[in-house]
Amino acid sequence: MRARSLLWMRREAWGFAAGSVLFIVAAYTHTMAVIGTVATNLVYLCGSALFTWAAIEQLRLDGRRVPHRGSTPGNLADWWAAATRLLGGVLFNVSILGSLIASLTDIDAGDVVWTSAPWGSAAYVAAATLALVAVSKREQLWDPRARTPATTWLTMLGSLSFAAASVIDYALPPGEQRPLAGGIAAATMTGAVAFIAATLASHASEAAQRRDERPEQKRKAADGPHDGRLSSG
Repeated sequence: MRARSLLWMRREAWGFAAGSVLFIVAAYTHTMAVIGTVATNLVYLCGSALFTWAAIEQLRLDGRRVPHRGSTPGNLADWWAAATRLLGGVLFNVSILGSLIASLTDIDAGDVVWTSAPWGSAAYVAAATLALVAVSKREQLWDPRARTPATTWLTMLGSLSFAAASVIDYALPPGEQRPLAGGIAAATMTGAVAFIAATLASHASEAAQRRDERPEQKRKAADGPHDGRLSSG
């Protein structure tokens, strides 16, 4: 029953979860030794593409509208959070593609595997910050269930972890045997795990909401038509 319930997750949730799994696989310490640098960068690229697709789906969700005069602060923060996360996904794609091309064409960069990009990480942290603003004004959102505190904070943890990986990478000299290469991998994997946890938390919240609504819907259906209209339950 639980397995079937997971199939009901929104499409963007599947994208973030699947992309996170690929990031974990690529960041795992022994992955490059087994499949090589090029393939590892390709796994990262596929994961980032899934993140980007999920961000597109999140931005175009029914009810989420482009900011306009009259938009509430909650709706503004909600839309900009989704748009900024999409920007971060695009920036990740560009940086990963650069690493992939370098590993294919540059002999000196043949052993370089992509690590979290600074600008993409900054966009993700900014998006998570805007999401926290949105969740603090949930009553103003097009769908109060679209964001929950648990999901939003887990997303912030994941974004900060990706940012930590990029900071560590920036501070270290190039080379395969960098002193804190394991720290970069751990931070990247932590970020991916946090995004998976956020996806599961979002699904659990929606499932609980459906369970709470079901008795009310049954009650309305049992009451029958009112004022000449059929019950929406």
